[in-house]
Amino acid sequence: MIAILFAFATSAQNPIFEKGNTAINVGVGLGIRGLPVEVSAIYGIVDDLFRVDGLNLGVGGYFGFSSWKSGGLWTYGGYSILPGVRGEVHYSIVDKLDFFGGVLLGFRVDNWDGYYYPGSTSSWHLSTGAYVGAKYFLTENFGFFASVG
Repeated sequence: MIAILFAFATSAQNPIFEKGNTAINVGVGLGIRGLPVEVSAIYGIVDDLFRVDGLNLGVGGYFGFSSWKSGGLWTYGGYSILPGVRGEVHYSIVDKLDFFGGVLLGFRVDNWDGYYYPGSTSSWHLSTGAYVGAKYFLTENFGFFASVG
């Protein structure tokens, strides 16, 4: 997922993400089925996790959406929606650069139709995931991020 990050932080000192900070992320990614879009917000709740200086914990919400359509003889398409919650750790070792990783627990809804699926078919299930990434801040409150997972 490559995207733009808006982080509304109360401090620009290392570590970049601390207890009491809120980061709002808006992203557009590369996916197998369409162009995924995500929005998330993380709130810092613990500084120096496991007594490691600068290792900070945040929690928040996530919403992802993607849609796809194929053309040709066997036309089909659909969409996926994924709302969920995240737990995320942050660690800064270089000024303006924040490394992060976390886990996601969500509820995914898929809908598809077309040649393979006459009419419209839907499914839903619990979804889990893990991710890692980095954020580079251009200013105190604005930067870019890249993540995988």
